[in-house]
Amino acid sequence: FTGDTSALIADDHRGYYPRIMEWDWGTTAFRSADGTLIGLNLTRNASIDPETYNENVVWVAGRAHPLPAVIFRRFEASADTAERWEIRDANGRVAIDFDVLVDGRVDINALVLKSKYRGPFGRFSGSVKLDDGTSVDIPGVFGMGEDFELHV
Repeated sequence: FTGDTSALIADDHRGYYPRIMEWDWGTTAFRSADGTLIGLNLTRNASIDPETYNENVVWVAGRAHPLPAVIFRRFEASADTAERWEIRDANGRVAIDFDVLVDGRVDINALVLKSKYRGPFGRFSGSVKLDDGTSVDIPGVFGMGEDFELHV
C-alpha cells in the first residue's frame, strides 16, 4: 500500500449508549481521478437528535464537511442484481447506493446478550453535496457497511 493509491479510515468514538442499540453505517475512502483524497462516513445511530448530532461527514483533501442525518433503505438481491442499500437525507444532499458484494454476519444469542451483526463489503456510488452546493462524486468505490442490533 502506498499513500498515492491507498486510503484508510479508523473508526474511533466514545459515547454512552443505551442497553438496546441499533445502527446502520457505511464508510469508504479513496483517491479521486485527480488524486484528491476523499473519505465518507454515513450512519444512522442512537443519537438523541440526529439532525444536530450525527457522524455524517465527507472529507475532501483533509477538510471535513458535515452532512445531514440519513436514512438507510435495503433492497434484497435478485437473480439480476446485488443487495442494495440506499442512503439518503431529507434534503437531497446525500444520494449514495451501496451494492453488497461480500456479506459478513455474526449473530450471538447468549441469554444476557443478543447481537445481530452484518458487516458486508461492497461498492459505494452516487454523490453528496457540500454546504456550498459543490457536488462530490462517489464513483463505485470499495467500502464497508454495518447493520447492527445489540441487546444487553
